[in-house]
Amino acid sequence: MSYLDVRNLSFSFDHTQPILRDVSFSIEKGSLTVLTGRNGSGKTVLLKCLKGLYPISAGSIAVEGNKYEKARKERNRRFALVFQEAESQIVGQTVYKDIEFGLENLEIPKSLRKETIDSTARLMRIKHLLGRRPQTLSGGELRRLAIAGVLAMAPQILMLDEPFANLDADGITDILQVLVHMKAQGHTILVVTHELEKILAHADRLVVMDRGTVVIEEAPSIAVCSVEQFGVHRPRCSCGYLPVEEMTWLT
Repeated sequence: MSYLDVRNLSFSFDHTQPILRDVSFSIEKGSLTVLTGRNGSGKTVLLKCLKGLYPISAGSIAVEGNKYEKARKERNRRFALVFQEAESQIVGQTVYKDIEFGLENLEIPKSLRKETIDSTARLMRIKHLLGRRPQTLSGGELRRLAIAGVLAMAPQILMLDEPFANLDADGITDILQVLVHMKAQGHTILVVTHELEKILAHADRLVVMDRGTVVIEEAPSIAVCSVEQFGVHRPRCSCGYLPVEEMTWLT
């Protein structure tokens, strides 16, 4: 049984023109899945449907066999989503307060929060920043804080929308190192990106969307051979196409 199983999911804003059509794919526990597709293919909308921000029109969403398509509040708790604009999710006056915000909403006793905040900040490599104001952080640090804020609430699946966007090389490397470490710790991760050359070497699965539906769901080494026909750039090197095992910014 797959950890996450999405079957025939559909969504439309006006109940006439579908944005998502019969979307089906699955994710294994502890895996890192990359979701890609041309602009407008429905990737971000899909994440918001999984999170419970949008109500689905049809289909099913199951985690460990338990269906949640009608339970939007439950999906909101089980799925964590880090938006492309990380700063839009940061509300605390300090890094510590920002991570604490979600725990307060879950009514976690204050006596238990510090341990969770410390361990999450350590995992995200921002423990030394807990007293800092978010506006003083770099782009990569802000994104790590956004991840920490949702991770502290112990979601079952972590979803990130274009986590490398608008970051410099150091910021990209920082985020990639965090994701690889989280995967090694057993976290289940879904990453939306068109920058395959940065992360695909670390992925267990590549899912490609086009015109609101899933058109490819395969091992990265197989799926990458067909991405160009759906408007996705396939990374190249001087010798031709870049091998999947070299699609990483980590050395």
